[in-house]
Amino acid sequence: MKHSDFKIGTKYQTCTGQHWRCTDVGKRTILAIEIKPELDPAWFKGPPYAVPEVVFNEKELGRAYRTIKEAIMESVSERSAHPGFPNDASMIMMRETCNPTYREYPHKELLEIDRVDTDGEILDPYGVKRKGKGWIILCLSIVRWGFQDSCRKRFCAVAKIIGKRDEEAEGNL
Repeated sequence: MKHSDFKIGTKYQTCTGQHWRCTDVGKRTILAIEIKPELDPAWFKGPPYAVPEVVFNEKELGRAYRTIKEAIMESVSERSAHPGFPNDASMIMMRETCNPTYREYPHKELLEIDRVDTDGEILDPYGVKRKGKGWIILCLSIVRWGFQDSCRKRFCAVAKIIGKRDEEAEGNL
């Protein structure tokens, strides 16, 4: 979905299967409440709401959809985030964004920017997993074509950010 698709009251879903209702539209973001079927409908009356309002940025809005059919059509369209990627690679990456570990990762903005390592390999981060007290960044290597893992510290240290200055992005970690 695009930002212009949202108005207060718009209902939509995310790849995690959650159902949401838009409660406010800003210039680049929206606010929404999660509609949980196990809660009494009174929880969703507001504002103010008895459930938390969550901010969705432009990138997250692009992953939202109104129906399952819309989600499928988007995934096979030329507007897809990864046109031409083999279906199995796209499915692996999509599955990771639905993983509970991904949802609890506190620095998702790190996963929104492709990077180039010292060998010129383009790394497309698509997920995370825990390792002890740290985090592992899951990447798709575009040039060598394959999946690889990198510890977050190493990923930030050796990879150059494409399209942003390193200190700007790393300052948010």
